[in-house]
Order: sequence, then C-alpha cells, then structure tokens
Amino acid sequence: MRSSGMLVAEWVEHKECDETFTRNYLLSSGENFSWSGPCGFAGDVDVMGDHETATAFWSCPRCGAEHDVSREVFP
Repeated sequence: MRSSGMLVAEWVEHKECDETFTRNYLLSSGENFSWSGPCGFAGDVDVMGDHETATAFWSCPRCGAEHDVSREVFP
C-alpha cells in the first residue's frame, strides 16, 4: 500500500530556471569574491510528481534550485 507523499510519477519536460545564484571564489590574493547572477538554465529535466498529494517539482541541474510546478501539473 502506498503512503501519502510517495513519488508516483516522473516525466521529462523542457524547463527554464529563473533563479539567482551566487558563486564564491577565493582569489590568489587570499580575498573572497562573490558573484551573483541569473542561472539561465534551459533544457530537459525530470519532473517528479505525486498525484495523491497534488505536488510536483523539478531541480535545476545548474544551480540546484528546486521549482514547485504543482499548479502547472495539477490545476
């Protein structure tokens, strides 16, 4: 028997990531440098969904941001 919250479906969709991410660098001078900018990922990703709880999400392979697409999948 399946419990609520168990992943029950996975499919591939083309998605774009609009998150801002920060990269931290250690310069040769010993100083820390941070750069923030848009992720800009666009490509095919695995979307995972649970019909029982009406939730769906995908994780960006570039910046790691998790995107909730429940409203798109379960209107």
